[in-house]
Order: sequence, then structure tokens, then C-alpha cells
Amino acid sequence: MLAFGLTGFSQITWTGTTSDDWNVGTNWSSTTIPTATDDVVIPNVTNFPDVLTSTTAAAKSITITGVEPSGLIELFVHGTLTVEEGITVSNASSVLKIFSGGKVIYSGDIDNSGSIVIEGELITP
Repeated sequence: MLAFGLTGFSQITWTGTTSDDWNVGTNWSSTTIPTATDDVVIPNVTNFPDVLTSTTAAAKSITITGVEPSGLIELFVHGTLTVEEGITVSNASSVLKIFSGGKVIYSGDIDNSGSIVIEGELITP
């Protein structure tokens, strides 16, 4: 008998069901807040996610997937967001906005086909 283990793949999708607060579990498809082991997908929904001032958030990777031409989707960062691997801003309808006082710390690559607005800090360790 052959036995082997699979590395867990955890993808969590933003739903924005409750609010725009990244740190509210019911805003996510898994009903849990993402961690550094989760691949995060942010599609076009009513409430844009926001890492609020004085809070921290984490993800393994982030993909912001707006729907062209009219489905703008944004990720707002007022606090600190740490991304262990890459960030993908998938198309012209996708925006990552780091506000003054906000910070995104990331390893890996940024694949930007949309917009990244930096008023705060974008840091590679």
C-alpha cells in the first residue's frame, strides 16, 4: 500500500458579507480570518476589504481580481499587511491602495496589471 501526504492548499475568498473589515471572519468564504498560510482572493463584491488602522493582517498570497471594464475592486491598507509570497493586481479594474500610515510587507513578486497607490510603505524584508 502506498501512503503519502499532501501539502494543504488553503484558498480563502473575500465575500465582504458583514463589513469592510479584513479582521472579521464572516467577511471570508471560510468564515475565518486569513493567516500566513492562506492564498487570498479578492473578487468584485460590494464591500472592499480594509486592513484598518492599528491592526495587522497576513496572507500567503493575495490576488485582487476586478472585472473589466466596470467592476472596480480595491484592497485598502491603513494598518499592516504581511504577505509571505506574491501579490497579484490582476487587471485595470484592480487596485491596491496603501494609505498614509499603512504598510505592506511582502516577499516574492508583485504582478501588477492594475494600480498600486502608495501613500504609506511597501516593504520587502
